[in-house]
Amino acid sequence: MKAQILQTFAALALFTTSATAQDNAMENHTASYIAMPAAEGQTGAFAEFLAGAAPIVRETETGTVLWFALQADDMLAIFDIFADEEARDAHFSGAVAAALKQNADALVDGGWDDGVVANINNSDVLSVKAPVDLYTATTAKGQIELPVVDECGAALKAMAGCHAGISALRQTS
Repeated sequence: MKAQILQTFAALALFTTSATAQDNAMENHTASYIAMPAAEGQTGAFAEFLAGAAPIVRETETGTVLWFALQADDMLAIFDIFADEEARDAHFSGAVAAALKQNADALVDGGWDDGVVANINNSDVLSVKAPVDLYTATTAKGQIELPVVDECGAALKAMAGCHAGISALRQTS
């Protein structure tokens, strides 16, 4: 169930940054989604690792437009959008990728090759609407506050998982 929520959140993240092609074509922008199963007993450590990666991405990868770390049970994921193919290449050869590769055997079921690389899904971004304010959301009944923090990787942790975030949305509707 939570794996489905993770996939839904990834689709939502993509949906919140995309619209019809007439809105704003994003020539050369690319995206990546990597779902990675945590190694047995390492879910917390893997989540902590990814949560701590957001500041590094922000400081060292100017071409990474959006970066999310996601978690649903023992499945963790990274979703990101890049300014162009060169930025994606820089991301995959950057500090976070190097640290993940170094720690993959301990953190990821399947290690680097089978747990990370085999799960990379790359795509082109066809279009986008203006970025969503990740600190607030608007529903048909008005604006609600979401407990989102500065570090994208800690956002779901701050919500105590996807279920808590969904429950909060339901309670305000």
